[in-house]
Amino acid sequence: MSIFDLQITLYSTALYTTWIFIDQWKLLFDAGDGVTAGLLHKSRKVQTVALTHADRDHLAGLLQFLQLNGRPGEPRLLYPRDSNSFRSLAAFTAQFDPTTSAGAVWQAVAPGDVIPLQKQLQLLVRPSLHWRDVPADQVKVVAYTVQHAASSLRPELQGLPQAELDAIRLRDGRDSLMTTRTHDLLTFSGDTPLMPADAWGQPQLLIHEATFLDDETAADAAATRYNRHSGLPGVLDMALALAPQGLILTHFSLRYPPEEIVATIQREAQQRQLPFPVWAVLPGEIQRDILHTPPVWG
Repeated sequence: MSIFDLQITLYSTALYTTWIFIDQWKLLFDAGDGVTAGLLHKSRKVQTVALTHADRDHLAGLLQFLQLNGRPGEPRLLYPRDSNSFRSLAAFTAQFDPTTSAGAVWQAVAPGDVIPLQKQLQLLVRPSLHWRDVPADQVKVVAYTVQHAASSLRPELQGLPQAELDAIRLRDGRDSLMTTRTHDLLTFSGDTPLMPADAWGQPQLLIHEATFLDDETAADAAATRYNRHSGLPGVLDMALALAPQGLILTHFSLRYPPEEIVATIQREAQQRQLPFPVWAVLPGEIQRDILHTPPVWG
């Protein structure tokens, strides 16, 4: 399946709400206000909710989502290991809706963790620098990469007789025979300042925030606030170095009208001659099946 076959429905407006649903993977990134109303019956399909951080615009939709969709063992909610807000929310929802929300499985994660999703699909947890002044040993914010993972016989064992392979398996276990190759499919940055391109792996599709339309405003905001965001020009420079097959821009500030956002993306993309399509999640709009809509560039 091509990455462009994915059905992605999402809503993202800085300060108000962000949520991203990937239909085929039954995966929801973040759960901002209105996620259940936006997805309606499709919210029932979600099996894994990958939460990036505890800013309210990324979690406020969980109460309704869990009340309607919680059942024994589902959904699984991944959250940054040292975020006490999510532990408090888990306890509250279990008490508030014990017949539904109590069935949800809350799982703390940290950078480097690998979480199985579906057959040959997994989530790699990545670090994030969105919040300032977080102690180095604490995990408060994360990002995620969906990877394809395929197992095969170790190269040094290929060509051995089956009897010898069976002996190794019986002695050392099946894992001793196999190696796993991973391929990055999609990375979601969550809220983030500008990071080096290699911070996001090598995804075919990058979903990245672009709160501000210029780097100077992003830098000024980062110097005075506890949270940090990205500026559009820097994001496009980073993406050009990363060279994904496609880019979805999210989390624009409501200070910018949609026509200004589109015009700025087109101008900046033209200057860089970006070789991949760019989609934009404009403020206040739910984008349904975004990869099957015309990009703003490419």
